[in-house]
Amino acid sequence: MDMKKTIALENKETSDDILLKDRPTEIESYCVRCHEKGLTKLLCTNIPYFGDVILMAFSCPCGFENNEIMPGGSLQKFGVRFTLTEVNLSDLNRQVAKSQYASIQIPELEFEIPPGTGKLSTIEGFLQEAIYGLQYDQPARREKCQEEADKIDIFIEKLKELANGKDFMFILDDPSGNSFIENPHAPNADPKLTLEKYPQTKVQIEAMGYQYELEETHASETDVEDIYELSSLCSNCRANVKINVQRVDIPHFKEVILMAMSCDQCGYRSTEVKAGGIIAEHGIKFILKVASAEDLNRDVIKSSFSTVSVPELQLERATGFGEDKFTTVEGLLEDIRNKLLQENPFIYGDAAPFETKKKLDEFLCNLERLQKGERSFTLTLDDPTGNSYIQSINDPETDSHLRVERYTRTKEQDEDLGLTCMKTEDSYTETD
Repeated sequence: MDMKKTIALENKETSDDILLKDRPTEIESYCVRCHEKGLTKLLCTNIPYFGDVILMAFSCPCGFENNEIMPGGSLQKFGVRFTLTEVNLSDLNRQVAKSQYASIQIPELEFEIPPGTGKLSTIEGFLQEAIYGLQYDQPARREKCQEEADKIDIFIEKLKELANGKDFMFILDDPSGNSFIENPHAPNADPKLTLEKYPQTKVQIEAMGYQYELEETHASETDVEDIYELSSLCSNCRANVKINVQRVDIPHFKEVILMAMSCDQCGYRSTEVKAGGIIAEHGIKFILKVASAEDLNRDVIKSSFSTVSVPELQLERATGFGEDKFTTVEGLLEDIRNKLLQENPFIYGDAAPFETKKKLDEFLCNLERLQKGERSFTLTLDDPTGNSYIQSINDPETDSHLRVERYTRTKEQDEDLGLTCMKTEDSYTETD
């Protein structure tokens, strides 16, 4: 046994793990074109602010080649659905990381690329690949059914029009949460790109090869401090875990529910806060002038419907599904930083344009100065549900650094919250 393998065994790692980290692993594979043996090279690597990935490259002496990318990490907490509207010539070079569980849809053509293989490409690359795939089988189609081949020719021409700059919509839907579409405007919001996060269904989880065992949720009091345990499943590895739940009454705000989970199986941790009670009659906006370390340490409750903005950075971040937080002002800035890098993996790294990296570095530097208290700034937390909160140091007296405004929600906000179609009157009728 050589020294390298001995070290691997002492570190409780397999020799295959070491080989994957040091250099590509080569495996003989079946070629789907000539039915002979080809060669697949596997390399495990890490893309900064994207995660671990496995690169696979297949080649055969007959000339057939195929490249794939697979996420090397775990199933994400939520599935993701990216919608890019008004895609034109300037958007075709956007980078797209598509996992093997993701599908791509173009509604204008009722066209879908189903799950199957992971790819790291551009929007134009996916269009060209689709065109090539359809053209490759055309000779065989013409021999069998000329009418069907003519229809495919028409469809190919429509795909070519999109590849030449005709506007269309591009949707990337991935229940594993491991796909991305580049935002060239980062750290600012992309006016064309929207991201929706959603909980995976039982069917989706099992289709991806994960075990779904939903236990009956029950609560049991564990001590005199009103801390409860809930049986659940880890959203990262699906192992059985316990969620600690505690009700806390925050002075001058309301009762909230704190939830904390730690998985012994994979080490994943999460904390969430849910405001108790109903949606408030009015929306609420907190405007905080952060000028000291005391301001940075103020407690913050941020609901999933709130919007955070910092005018000094020209930053406005609208939160999405599952973004409830109980943190501090400093922690909120750190969360914004981490989410920015996680959701925009293409704006950093060797492949990013120089101007994009320069812009991001400048933004992160300014954000770090705010976190360290080297520069005063204004933090605005706007929540139409009224379930967010920033701690007032001088309660019940007036806080000179904090201004609180309550406002009437617009009709559009009520519709977004589902309040317009919510009817509770006469929901229960007593029978004789």
